Amino acid sequence: PNTKKDYLSKVILFKEVIKVDNILDVTKDDCKNFIEFIEDEYALSTCEKIFSYLHSFYAYMKREKYIEINPFTFVKKPIVTREKGKKDVLSIQEINQLIDSLHKLNARDRLIMVFLVTTGCLLNELVKVKWKDLIVDENDNFYVRIGQGKKERVVKLHPYCFKLIERY
Repeated sequence: PNTKKDYLSKVILFKEVIKVDNILDVTKDDCKNFIEFIEDEYALSTCEKIFSYLHSFYAYMKREKYIEINPFTFVKKPIVTREKGKKDVLSIQEINQLIDSLHKLNARDRLIMVFLVTTGCLLNELVKVKWKDLIVDENDNFYVRIGQGKKERVVKLHPYCFKLIERY
């Protein structure tokens, strides 16, 4: 039900933004203008979803012979890259600022924040960490094994992080 409601709301949004009486009479320019509009208003992942909804809607309309051509076929799909760039990652300076501001939190919450920020792991990966996943090498460097299977990796821990772990 929620998906249907979301789908319908995006078709209605499309109709309202392009200002046509009949949504079967839209042009490829209407579609391009709408995508440009939503790219200014929404996150790229939402734009990708809206595009998919409307492309599917018009593909259905074409299959049912209500229209001859799907106008969204001529529009470039907004694509979310899953790769992280420099702008998506905190700098060393930003990480240190964050760690310096954590003194207000209790030890457990500080540990969670430092662990997440310095290892780059996901919250669900942190939740699954066990004592056996903590590693100390011969030079007293601390590491943690995160993930499973192909996604398993060993990450060096921030020294502050291990000091907090030792308290537990």
